[in-house]
Amino acid sequence: MKYILIALIIFNFSAHAAELEITTAVIHYKEANDVQAYIYNPRGYITKTQHTYNAILILKNITKSDISVATGILKASQEKGLDQPTEITIEHNKPVTSGSELIPSVSDLKIVVIRPNESARVKHNFTSFKMIDKAYITYSMDKYYDNRFGYWTGSVKSNLINIDNPKQDN
Repeated sequence: MKYILIALIIFNFSAHAAELEITTAVIHYKEANDVQAYIYNPRGYITKTQHTYNAILILKNITKSDISVATGILKASQEKGLDQPTEITIEHNKPVTSGSELIPSVSDLKIVVIRPNESARVKHNFTSFKMIDKAYITYSMDKYYDNRFGYWTGSVKSNLINIDNPKQDN
């Protein structure tokens, strides 16, 4: 029983895939803005409060060889179940124009080569119409662009993140 508890405590500090580990995952509340949003409503657009958050991930190379990671051209999608923490996925924003795939430049992808035991930072702003108080972040890269850029593909999920939001007036 003692060994199981030790394993759980170690797992609590970081989450990892076979090659990458999220050593730090933080979400900061930035601001709230009233925006015009179209939500199914017979009256059309309504004013809603949109909350902006800043997510920061530190990805660590836990292999014995170099890994390239994409830190640019990202989007965040989110899912939330009833009484469950929000699941935020940071992934590629794969643009399409005129029915064909739009290939980005290497500089737009912001590819970083990390050596063993080195880390790279991924920073991304995202918005939500709901306040988020607890979340998991998944860094997920698919083999877009036929792997022509050679960056790491796969998925790694953070541990649960508590978010400090401003106090709400009742």
